Amino acid sequence: MDLRPVGTAEDLFAVFARREYAASGPPGPKGPFGRRLVEPFFQAVGRAGAVVESLLPADLSLTLQDRLYSFIQDGPEHPFDPRDPALARAAALARRAEELTGRPAAAACLLAHAPVEPDSLYLNPAMFRHALKGLRAVRGRPCRPKLVNAVDAFALDMLDAAGEGTYAGFMSRVHLGFLRVTRARPWVGRALTAGAEWHAIAPRILRLLGDGGDLVMVLAGGIPVTARAYYAVREAVGRLCRASPSAADPAAASARLARQAPLFAAFRSSGEVGGIRSGWRLIEAWVMDCALTRSGRAALDAGRLDPVASAALVAVAAALEVPPQDLVAARKRLEAEVARETPFRERLLAAVSGRVAARGRAVVLLPLGWGRKGAVRLEFLEPVCLLPAPAGRARVLTPDGGVAEAPTSEFARDFVESRFI
Repeated sequence: MDLRPVGTAEDLFAVFARREYAASGPPGPKGPFGRRLVEPFFQAVGRAGAVVESLLPADLSLTLQDRLYSFIQDGPEHPFDPRDPALARAAALARRAEELTGRPAAAACLLAHAPVEPDSLYLNPAMFRHALKGLRAVRGRPCRPKLVNAVDAFALDMLDAAGEGTYAGFMSRVHLGFLRVTRARPWVGRALTAGAEWHAIAPRILRLLGDGGDLVMVLAGGIPVTARAYYAVREAVGRLCRASPSAADPAAASARLARQAPLFAAFRSSGEVGGIRSGWRLIEAWVMDCALTRSGRAALDAGRLDPVASAALVAVAAALEVPPQDLVAARKRLEAEVARETPFRERLLAAVSGRVAARGRAVVLLPLGWGRKGAVRLEFLEPVCLLPAPAGRARVLTPDGGVAEAPTSEFARDFVESRFI
Protein backbone atom coordinates (compact mmCIF):
# COMPACT_ATOMS: atom_id res chain seq x y z
CA MET A 1 0.00 0.00 0.00
CA ASP A 2 1.32 3.43 -0.96
CA LEU A 3 1.73 5.43 2.27
CA ARG A 4 3.97 8.18 0.95
CA PRO A 5 3.25 11.69 2.30
CA VAL A 6 0.52 13.60 0.49
CA GLY A 7 0.37 16.75 2.64
CA THR A 8 -3.10 16.11 4.14
CA ALA A 9 -4.60 14.44 7.20
CA GLU A 10 -3.82 11.13 5.49
CA ASP A 11 -0.24 11.50 6.65
CA LEU A 12 -1.39 11.16 10.26
CA PHE A 13 -3.24 7.96 9.51
CA ALA A 14 -0.25 6.66 7.56
CA VAL A 15 1.69 6.68 10.85
CA PHE A 16 -0.89 4.29 12.25
CA ALA A 17 -1.03 2.15 9.10
CA ARG A 18 2.76 1.64 9.02
CA ARG A 19 2.76 0.43 12.60
CA GLU A 20 -0.22 -1.83 11.90
CA TYR A 21 1.50 -3.47 8.93
CA ALA A 22 4.76 -3.77 10.85
CA ALA A 23 2.90 -5.71 13.53
CA SER A 24 0.61 -7.89 11.42
CA GLY A 25 2.03 -7.76 7.91
CA PRO A 26 0.55 -6.04 4.85
CA PRO A 27 -2.62 -7.34 3.23
CA GLY A 28 -2.41 -9.60 0.22
CA PRO A 29 -2.01 -7.59 -2.98
CA LYS A 30 -4.96 -7.32 -5.37
CA GLY A 31 -2.54 -6.90 -8.25
CA PRO A 32 -2.36 -4.27 -11.01
CA PHE A 33 -5.29 -5.85 -12.87
CA GLY A 34 -7.50 -5.81 -9.78
CA ARG A 35 -6.58 -2.28 -8.76
CA ARG A 36 -6.53 -0.65 -12.21
CA LEU A 37 -9.41 -2.40 -13.97
CA VAL A 38 -11.63 -4.58 -11.78
CA GLU A 39 -11.91 -2.26 -8.81
CA PRO A 40 -12.63 0.96 -10.81
CA PHE A 41 -15.25 -0.88 -12.87
CA PHE A 42 -17.09 -1.98 -9.75
CA GLN A 43 -16.68 1.46 -8.21
CA ALA A 44 -18.66 2.72 -11.20
CA VAL A 45 -21.21 -0.04 -10.60
CA GLY A 46 -21.48 1.11 -6.97
CA ARG A 47 -21.96 4.71 -8.05
CA ALA A 48 -24.68 3.64 -10.46
CA GLY A 49 -26.37 1.82 -7.61
CA ALA A 50 -26.17 5.02 -5.58
CA VAL A 51 -27.99 6.90 -8.35
CA VAL A 52 -30.75 4.29 -8.31
CA GLU A 53 -30.99 4.52 -4.52
CA SER A 54 -31.41 8.31 -4.71
CA LEU A 55 -34.49 7.83 -6.88
CA LEU A 56 -36.18 5.46 -4.44
CA PRO A 57 -38.63 6.66 -1.77
CA ALA A 58 -36.80 7.01 1.54
CA ASP A 59 -38.76 4.27 3.29
CA LEU A 60 -38.18 1.82 0.44
CA SER A 61 -34.46 2.60 0.52
CA LEU A 62 -34.37 1.97 4.27
CA THR A 63 -36.23 -1.33 3.83
CA LEU A 64 -33.80 -2.53 1.16
CA GLN A 65 -30.78 -1.54 3.26
CA ASP A 66 -32.27 -3.34 6.25
CA ARG A 67 -32.64 -6.49 4.16
CA LEU A 68 -29.09 -6.17 2.86
CA TYR A 69 -27.64 -5.86 6.36
CA SER A 70 -29.89 -8.71 7.51
CA PHE A 71 -28.44 -10.88 4.73
CA ILE A 72 -24.84 -10.22 5.78
CA GLN A 73 -25.54 -10.25 9.53
CA ASP A 74 -25.10 -14.03 9.85
CA GLY A 75 -25.79 -14.16 13.56
CA PRO A 76 -28.52 -14.03 16.20
CA GLU A 77 -31.44 -11.74 15.49
CA HIS A 78 -32.06 -8.81 17.84
CA PRO A 79 -35.66 -7.64 17.44
CA PHE A 80 -36.21 -3.91 16.97
CA ASP A 81 -38.93 -2.28 19.06
CA PRO A 82 -40.21 0.98 17.53
CA ARG A 83 -41.95 1.69 20.85
CA ASP A 84 -38.67 1.69 22.79
CA PRO A 85 -39.00 4.36 25.54
CA ALA A 86 -35.59 5.83 24.65
CA LEU A 87 -36.80 6.45 21.09
CA ALA A 88 -39.94 8.12 22.42
CA ARG A 89 -37.79 10.38 24.62
CA ALA A 90 -35.54 11.25 21.67
CA ALA A 91 -38.59 12.14 19.58
CA ALA A 92 -39.90 14.34 22.40
CA LEU A 93 -36.52 16.07 22.61
CA ALA A 94 -36.60 16.77 18.87
CA ARG A 95 -40.08 18.29 19.11
CA ARG A 96 -39.16 20.44 22.12
CA ALA A 97 -35.93 21.60 20.46
CA GLU A 98 -37.88 22.68 17.38
CA GLU A 99 -40.22 24.69 19.61
CA LEU A 100 -37.23 26.41 21.25
CA THR A 101 -35.18 27.10 18.11
CA GLY A 102 -37.82 27.36 15.41
CA ARG A 103 -35.99 24.80 13.28
CA PRO A 104 -36.23 20.99 13.03
CA ALA A 105 -33.45 19.33 15.03
CA ALA A 106 -30.74 17.18 13.48
CA ALA A 107 -30.27 13.68 14.90
CA ALA A 108 -27.17 11.53 15.42
CA CYS A 109 -27.30 7.89 16.46
CA LEU A 110 -23.95 7.21 18.14
CA LEU A 111 -22.97 3.54 18.29
CA ALA A 112 -20.73 1.68 20.69
CA HIS A 113 -18.08 -0.26 18.78
CA ALA A 114 -18.93 -3.94 18.58
CA PRO A 115 -16.31 -6.47 19.76
CA VAL A 116 -13.87 -7.59 17.08
CA GLU A 117 -13.97 -11.28 17.97
CA PRO A 118 -15.19 -13.50 15.10
CA ASP A 119 -18.33 -14.59 16.95
CA SER A 120 -19.33 -10.96 17.52
CA LEU A 121 -18.85 -9.52 14.03
CA TYR A 122 -22.55 -9.94 13.29
CA LEU A 123 -23.21 -7.09 15.71
CA ASN A 124 -21.96 -4.46 13.25
CA PRO A 125 -24.73 -4.93 10.67
CA ALA A 126 -27.22 -5.61 13.46
CA MET A 127 -26.43 -2.24 15.04
CA PHE A 128 -26.58 -0.47 11.68
CA ARG A 129 -30.09 -1.89 11.20
CA HIS A 130 -31.19 -0.73 14.62
CA ALA A 131 -29.71 2.73 14.07
CA LEU A 132 -31.44 3.24 10.71
CA LYS A 133 -34.81 2.10 12.03
CA GLY A 134 -34.31 3.96 15.31
CA LEU A 135 -33.83 7.30 13.56
CA ARG A 136 -36.87 6.59 11.40
CA ALA A 137 -38.89 6.01 14.57
CA VAL A 138 -37.57 9.22 16.16
CA ARG A 139 -38.50 11.22 13.07
CA GLY A 140 -41.92 9.67 12.68
CA ARG A 141 -41.57 10.28 8.94
CA PRO A 142 -39.40 9.07 6.04
CA CYS A 143 -35.73 10.03 6.35
CA ARG A 144 -32.36 9.07 4.87
CA PRO A 145 -29.81 8.50 7.66
CA LYS A 146 -26.18 8.66 6.56
CA LEU A 147 -23.67 6.17 7.92
CA VAL A 148 -20.07 7.30 8.56
CA ASN A 149 -17.68 4.50 7.61
CA ALA A 150 -14.25 3.97 6.11
CA VAL A 151 -14.17 2.71 2.50
CA ASP A 152 -10.44 2.85 1.84
CA ALA A 153 -8.18 -0.05 0.94
CA PHE A 154 -6.94 -0.28 4.53
CA ALA A 155 -10.47 -0.82 5.84
CA LEU A 156 -11.59 -3.14 3.05
CA ASP A 157 -8.48 -5.24 2.53
CA MET A 158 -10.44 -8.40 3.43
CA LEU A 159 -12.65 -7.98 0.33
CA ASP A 160 -11.77 -8.88 -3.23
CA ALA A 161 -11.36 -6.14 -5.84
CA ALA A 162 -14.98 -6.39 -7.02
CA GLY A 163 -16.40 -6.23 -3.50
CA GLU A 164 -14.12 -3.40 -2.43
CA GLY A 165 -14.93 -1.36 -5.53
CA THR A 166 -18.69 -1.82 -5.28
CA TYR A 167 -18.79 -1.02 -1.59
CA ALA A 168 -16.57 2.06 -1.93
CA GLY A 169 -18.50 3.43 -4.90
CA PHE A 170 -21.89 2.95 -3.27
CA MET A 171 -21.13 3.96 0.32
CA SER A 172 -19.15 7.09 -0.61
CA ARG A 173 -22.28 8.41 -2.37
CA VAL A 174 -25.28 7.03 -0.48
CA HIS A 175 -23.63 7.41 2.93
CA LEU A 176 -20.63 9.28 4.32
CA GLY A 177 -18.01 6.79 3.21
CA PHE A 178 -14.51 8.20 3.45
CA LEU A 179 -10.96 7.21 2.53
CA ARG A 180 -8.10 7.55 4.99
CA VAL A 181 -5.57 6.40 2.37
CA THR A 182 -6.24 7.47 -1.22
CA ARG A 183 -2.94 6.60 -2.91
CA ALA A 184 -3.60 2.88 -2.47
CA ARG A 185 -5.85 3.24 -5.50
CA PRO A 186 -4.83 4.35 -9.03
CA TRP A 187 -5.97 7.69 -10.40
CA VAL A 188 -9.16 6.23 -11.88
CA GLY A 189 -10.21 4.88 -8.50
CA ARG A 190 -9.34 8.17 -6.83
CA ALA A 191 -11.41 10.07 -9.38
CA LEU A 192 -14.41 7.81 -8.81
CA THR A 193 -14.30 8.47 -5.06
CA ALA A 194 -13.41 12.18 -5.29
CA GLY A 195 -14.86 14.19 -2.43
CA ALA A 196 -14.61 11.28 0.00
CA GLU A 197 -11.07 12.07 1.20
CA TRP A 198 -10.43 11.94 4.93
CA HIS A 199 -9.84 15.66 5.34
CA ALA A 200 -13.37 16.22 4.00
CA ILE A 201 -15.24 13.91 6.38
CA ALA A 202 -15.53 16.39 9.27
CA PRO A 203 -17.05 19.12 7.04
CA ARG A 204 -19.41 16.54 5.52
CA ILE A 205 -20.60 15.46 8.98
CA LEU A 206 -21.11 19.03 10.17
CA ARG A 207 -22.85 19.99 6.91
CA LEU A 208 -25.26 17.06 7.21
CA LEU A 209 -26.15 17.96 10.79
CA GLY A 210 -26.27 21.66 9.98
CA ASP A 211 -28.86 20.89 7.30
CA GLY A 212 -30.96 19.03 9.87
CA GLY A 213 -30.02 15.57 8.61
CA ASP A 214 -29.67 12.21 10.30
CA LEU A 215 -26.28 10.67 11.10
CA VAL A 216 -25.13 7.21 12.17
CA MET A 217 -21.57 6.72 13.37
CA VAL A 218 -19.50 4.61 15.73
CA LEU A 219 -18.52 7.12 18.40
CA ALA A 220 -15.20 5.48 19.27
CA GLY A 221 -13.99 5.93 15.69
CA GLY A 222 -12.52 2.44 15.39
CA ILE A 223 -11.43 -0.65 17.26
CA PRO A 224 -10.00 0.01 20.75
CA VAL A 225 -6.34 0.29 19.69
CA THR A 226 -7.19 2.71 16.87
CA ALA A 227 -9.53 4.75 19.03
CA ARG A 228 -7.11 4.99 21.94
CA ALA A 229 -4.16 5.98 19.76
CA TYR A 230 -5.91 8.39 17.43
CA TYR A 231 -8.65 9.93 19.54
CA ALA A 232 -7.21 9.65 23.06
CA VAL A 233 -3.41 9.89 22.80
CA ARG A 234 -3.24 12.19 19.78
CA GLU A 235 -5.94 14.55 21.02
CA ALA A 236 -4.39 14.68 24.51
CA VAL A 237 -1.14 15.87 22.93
CA GLY A 238 -3.09 18.39 20.86
CA ARG A 239 -4.67 19.84 24.00
CA LEU A 240 -1.24 20.19 25.61
CA CYS A 241 0.03 21.99 22.53
CA ARG A 242 -2.87 24.42 22.28
CA ALA A 243 -2.89 25.22 26.01
CA SER A 244 0.87 25.58 26.42
CA PRO A 245 2.86 28.83 26.75
CA SER A 246 4.27 27.99 23.30
CA ALA A 247 0.85 27.85 21.64
CA ALA A 248 1.52 30.88 19.46
CA ASP A 249 4.70 29.45 17.90
CA PRO A 250 4.39 25.76 16.98
CA ALA A 251 7.46 25.85 14.73
CA ALA A 252 9.69 27.02 17.58
CA ALA A 253 8.21 24.42 19.93
CA SER A 254 8.82 21.67 17.37
CA ALA A 255 12.43 22.80 16.91
CA ARG A 256 12.96 22.90 20.68
CA LEU A 257 11.57 19.39 21.05
CA ALA A 258 13.90 18.19 18.28
CA ARG A 259 16.89 19.54 20.22
CA GLN A 260 15.76 17.94 23.47
CA ALA A 261 14.48 14.59 22.14
CA PRO A 262 16.68 12.81 19.55
CA LEU A 263 13.88 10.33 18.78
CA PHE A 264 11.61 13.20 17.73
CA ALA A 265 14.41 14.74 15.66
CA ALA A 266 14.84 11.45 13.79
CA PHE A 267 11.09 11.14 13.31
CA ARG A 268 10.82 14.71 12.02
CA SER A 269 13.62 14.28 9.51
CA SER A 270 12.32 10.97 8.16
CA GLY A 271 10.74 11.01 4.74
CA GLU A 272 7.64 9.30 6.08
CA VAL A 273 6.24 12.47 7.65
CA GLY A 274 7.47 15.03 5.16
CA GLY A 275 3.93 16.00 4.26
CA ILE A 276 2.98 17.10 7.80
CA ARG A 277 3.54 20.85 7.80
CA SER A 278 2.00 21.82 11.14
CA GLY A 279 4.36 21.75 14.10
CA TRP A 280 1.52 20.64 16.36
CA ARG A 281 0.44 17.85 14.01
CA LEU A 282 4.02 16.65 13.79
CA ILE A 283 4.29 16.43 17.57
CA GLU A 284 0.94 14.62 17.76
CA ALA A 285 2.10 12.15 15.10
CA TRP A 286 5.34 11.42 16.96
CA VAL A 287 3.68 10.62 20.29
CA MET A 288 1.11 8.50 18.49
CA ASP A 289 3.92 6.66 16.70
CA CYS A 290 5.62 6.04 20.05
CA ALA A 291 2.35 4.66 21.41
CA LEU A 292 2.01 2.23 18.49
CA THR A 293 5.24 0.26 18.79
CA ARG A 294 4.75 -3.48 19.23
CA SER A 295 4.82 -3.17 23.01
CA GLY A 296 2.81 0.04 22.82
CA ARG A 297 0.04 -1.65 20.85
CA ALA A 298 -0.15 -4.43 23.42
CA ALA A 299 -0.41 -1.82 26.18
CA LEU A 300 -3.11 0.13 24.33
CA ASP A 301 -5.03 -3.07 23.73
CA ALA A 302 -4.95 -3.60 27.50
CA GLY A 303 -6.10 -0.02 28.12
CA ARG A 304 -2.87 1.64 29.23
CA LEU A 305 0.17 3.57 27.94
CA ASP A 306 3.53 1.88 27.76
CA PRO A 307 6.70 3.59 29.11
CA VAL A 308 7.88 4.76 25.66
CA ALA A 309 4.66 6.69 25.01
CA SER A 310 4.66 8.09 28.55
CA ALA A 311 8.24 9.29 28.13
CA ALA A 312 7.33 10.94 24.82
CA LEU A 313 4.46 12.79 26.51
CA VAL A 314 6.80 14.03 29.25
CA ALA A 315 9.32 15.20 26.63
CA VAL A 316 6.63 17.10 24.77
CA ALA A 317 5.44 18.79 27.96
CA ALA A 318 9.00 19.87 28.78
CA ALA A 319 9.57 21.32 25.33
CA LEU A 320 6.24 23.15 25.47
CA GLU A 321 7.07 24.49 28.95
CA VAL A 322 3.88 23.02 30.36
CA PRO A 323 3.64 23.56 34.15
CA PRO A 324 4.16 20.31 36.11
CA GLN A 325 0.70 20.42 37.66
CA ASP A 326 -0.89 20.72 34.21
CA LEU A 327 1.07 17.71 32.98
CA VAL A 328 -0.07 15.68 35.99
CA ALA A 329 -3.70 16.59 35.25
CA ALA A 330 -3.29 15.81 31.55
CA ARG A 331 -1.74 12.40 32.26
CA LYS A 332 -4.46 11.53 34.74
CA ARG A 333 -7.14 12.36 32.21
CA LEU A 334 -5.36 10.49 29.42
CA GLU A 335 -4.93 7.38 31.57
CA ALA A 336 -8.66 7.42 32.33
CA GLU A 337 -9.48 7.84 28.64
CA VAL A 338 -7.07 5.14 27.41
CA ALA A 339 -8.62 2.68 29.86
CA ARG A 340 -11.90 3.01 27.97
CA GLU A 341 -12.96 1.47 24.65
CA THR A 342 -14.73 4.70 23.70
CA PRO A 343 -12.67 7.89 24.11
CA PHE A 344 -14.42 11.05 25.26
CA ARG A 345 -14.38 12.51 21.71
CA GLU A 346 -14.24 16.05 23.05
CA ARG A 347 -13.21 17.60 19.72
CA LEU A 348 -16.06 15.95 17.85
CA LEU A 349 -18.73 16.88 20.38
CA ALA A 350 -17.31 20.39 20.73
CA ALA A 351 -17.54 20.82 16.95
CA VAL A 352 -21.15 19.64 16.92
CA SER A 353 -21.99 22.03 19.75
CA GLY A 354 -19.95 24.97 18.46
CA ARG A 355 -20.50 24.68 14.71
CA VAL A 356 -23.99 23.20 14.46
CA ALA A 357 -26.00 23.80 17.63
CA ALA A 358 -24.49 27.25 18.19
CA ARG A 359 -25.80 28.29 14.76
CA GLY A 360 -29.37 27.49 15.68
CA ARG A 361 -29.63 23.81 14.70
CA ALA A 362 -30.28 21.65 17.76
CA VAL A 363 -28.85 18.12 17.60
CA VAL A 364 -30.42 15.09 19.27
CA LEU A 365 -27.77 12.55 20.35
CA LEU A 366 -29.14 9.00 20.54
CA PRO A 367 -26.66 6.40 21.91
CA LEU A 368 -26.93 2.73 20.94
CA GLY A 369 -25.08 0.10 22.98
CA TRP A 370 -24.67 -3.66 22.69
CA GLY A 371 -24.54 -4.60 26.36
CA ARG A 372 -21.49 -6.60 27.35
CA LYS A 373 -19.80 -9.89 26.55
CA GLY A 374 -21.93 -12.76 27.71
CA ALA A 375 -25.00 -10.52 27.91
CA VAL A 376 -25.40 -9.01 24.45
CA ARG A 377 -28.39 -6.75 24.09
CA LEU A 378 -28.88 -3.97 21.55
CA GLU A 379 -30.23 -1.07 23.55
CA PHE A 380 -30.92 2.59 22.87
CA LEU A 381 -29.60 4.58 25.82
CA GLU A 382 -30.62 7.90 27.33
CA PRO A 383 -30.71 10.61 24.62
CA VAL A 384 -29.88 14.29 25.04
CA CYS A 385 -30.21 17.31 22.78
CA LEU A 386 -27.59 20.00 22.21
CA LEU A 387 -29.04 23.53 22.07
CA PRO A 388 -27.35 26.80 21.01
CA ALA A 389 -24.68 27.75 23.55
CA PRO A 390 -21.76 30.19 23.91
CA ALA A 391 -18.34 29.20 22.54
CA GLY A 392 -16.70 26.44 24.55
CA ARG A 393 -19.94 25.53 26.27
CA ALA A 394 -22.55 22.81 25.75
CA ARG A 395 -26.19 23.55 26.55
CA VAL A 396 -28.08 20.31 27.00
CA LEU A 397 -31.81 19.64 26.90
CA THR A 398 -32.65 16.45 28.81
CA PRO A 399 -35.74 14.22 28.48
CA ASP A 400 -37.17 15.52 31.78
CA GLY A 401 -37.35 19.00 30.24
CA GLY A 402 -34.36 20.40 32.10
CA VAL A 403 -31.61 22.47 30.51
CA ALA A 404 -28.05 22.29 31.80
CA GLU A 405 -24.92 24.09 30.64
CA ALA A 406 -21.30 23.04 31.08
CA PRO A 407 -17.91 23.33 29.37
CA THR A 408 -17.86 21.06 26.32
CA SER A 409 -15.02 19.02 27.85
CA GLU A 410 -17.15 18.23 30.92
CA PHE A 411 -20.20 17.46 28.81
CA ALA A 412 -18.24 15.13 26.52
CA ARG A 413 -16.75 13.19 29.42
CA ASP A 414 -20.06 12.88 31.27
CA PHE A 415 -21.98 11.90 28.13
CA VAL A 416 -19.51 9.18 27.15
CA GLU A 417 -18.77 7.81 30.63
CA SER A 418 -22.45 7.42 31.46
CA ARG A 419 -23.39 5.64 28.23
CA PHE A 420 -20.37 3.84 26.72
CA ILE A 421 -17.66 1.51 27.99
